[in-house]
Amino acid sequence: MKAILILFFLSIAFCDINAQENAEKKEKSYSPEAIALYDQATDLMIQSKHDSALLLYDRAIEADPAYHIPYIGKANVLLQVKEFHKAMDAIETAVEKEPEFVESWQSAGIIADLIGDTQKANEYYKESIRLFNKNISETDDPDVIQGNRFGKIVSLTMLEEDEELEKEIKLFKEENSEVSNLEDLQGMTRENILQKIKTEINF
Repeated sequence: MKAILILFFLSIAFCDINAQENAEKKEKSYSPEAIALYDQATDLMIQSKHDSALLLYDRAIEADPAYHIPYIGKANVLLQVKEFHKAMDAIETAVEKEPEFVESWQSAGIIADLIGDTQKANEYYKESIRLFNKNISETDDPDVIQGNRFGKIVSLTMLEEDEELEKEIKLFKEENSEVSNLEDLQGMTRENILQKIKTEINF
């Protein structure tokens, strides 16, 4: 089941952003009850049933406190209801619970940007780039490489690291010539990414 996360709506056209999440479900012994509650909560989030989604995310957390992914879903819902500082708390807990899960770091950066803490945001983006590089180096799976490469492009864009960004976009295009809308990568900026997210959540 696909979890549609506002924080990563930009990447849906290019890659499966849930590959690492799905792999974690198989690799780690999270509670089946917690996973089922998380999936139910995400279905409710997609339907904009915010209160019910938050309740089930909290129940998923109670069922398995080590299962970090419900905190990401919870942060997403809290963004949608404009509880920005609570969303920051939730995503930082996700980072603490599983510091190798790169999406949490990138999400934390974006939320920090939304609440105006650029310094903290940049720290999170830098760590996400380290983890994207690590994920790329540890796999031969083209889908995983594609997803992490695109994630790295987003973080480099947010950091406005133009020289490194240009190299990464060129590499992404060489590896993914069959992907449509590749020209959109060149036009991404920190400002328009944040504006698209703000529009998506009626900031």
